[in-house]
Amino acid sequence: MKKFDYFIGIDVSKLKLDVTVLSKIKENKTEVINYQVVGNNEKCILSFIKNLKKDKISLENALFCFEDTGIYSMPLACVLSEQKLDFWQVAALEIKRSKGICRGKTDKSDSKDIAFYALANLHKLRLSKVSSIDIQQLKLLFSEREKIMKSLKAFEKTSENKDFCPKDVFKSVEKFNQTIVNQLDSALKNIEEKMLEILTKNQKLTNQFNLLTSIKGIGKFTAIYLIISTKGFEKFENWGIYAKNSW
Repeated sequence: MKKFDYFIGIDVSKLKLDVTVLSKIKENKTEVINYQVVGNNEKCILSFIKNLKKDKISLENALFCFEDTGIYSMPLACVLSEQKLDFWQVAALEIKRSKGICRGKTDKSDSKDIAFYALANLHKLRLSKVSSIDIQQLKLLFSEREKIMKSLKAFEKTSENKDFCPKDVFKSVEKFNQTIVNQLDSALKNIEEKMLEILTKNQKLTNQFNLLTSIKGIGKFTAIYLIISTKGFEKFENWGIYAKNSW
């Protein structure tokens, strides 16, 4: 296993990153040598990395660790990947379980806890990497599909009023409601076609999709969800780790 001298814990939020740099001085001795708040965008993250180099922190021996917060952690993951730096995206539930019950929780203390988590759990380390463009597209499309389906359910409930309202009252909304439902149905169909088109053009994802849908009880979009959540079955070493981090 690679030796790391620095453990950089990062608490990710929409607009900022709280960062704690932990230095491993000796086998059983550590020291927090840096804490700062960084803007959650490519420019600020690149500047932050540049400053770490100025502070004589060896990035070749540093492990960046942060929670997998979906879209908010994407700028950080992309920059670290482009800079060829080691990083570890950990399921939020895993870090929460490791800390137990905490009092006085702050973004600063969370970043420190994440740095110590990385140090204490090196035996679990599996370096992360950014998903392929196809999986990133599938993930965003899947999210949009979920929103449309929720909206459809909400607008389709309007029809429940038909048997309880006077006809003239219901007619005032019926046409508008049906137009919106038709538009949502059309958008849903287009998104699902686009997702299947992406799969068709990627032979590896197509093979995974076909294997998954050959299992009884797994439909097309459950299969796509499994491909997305496992980053094409590269995120977890085995099914047991996936199951543990999915609940």
